[in-house]
Amino acid sequence: MKWLRIGGMAALAGALAIGLALSLGLWGGWTASAQDTFVVNSDAGTGDPAPCNAPDFPSVSDIETVIEDTDVANGDTLVLCPGTYTAGAAAGAVEVDKKLTIQGLASADRDQIVI
Repeated sequence: MKWLRIGGMAALAGALAIGLALSLGLWGGWTASAQDTFVVNSDAGTGDPAPCNAPDFPSVSDIETVIEDTDVANGDTLVLCPGTYTAGAAAGAVEVDKKLTIQGLASADRDQIVI
């Protein structure tokens, strides 16, 4: 009888551990999906009527200013409108210290976006 109780408690503990692991996994997946996309338009951009006419960061030629902004967090995406973006204070280098996706606007040609 004693072994039956111990075995039952071990099974219960195992089931609780599996339930907790699954719950944390689902929670992590939910929090990871809470990511933002920011549209960035440089001073030299030719502009695309949608969405570059109302970007989150208008008239920004220094890409590091956007990367360092407190609203931009790990997991976010920066969509660059056509234009030229500089490295800011760093001479010729852009420091990205967050896990970001940086992509060009889908309707832009590759040579229209210069960093």
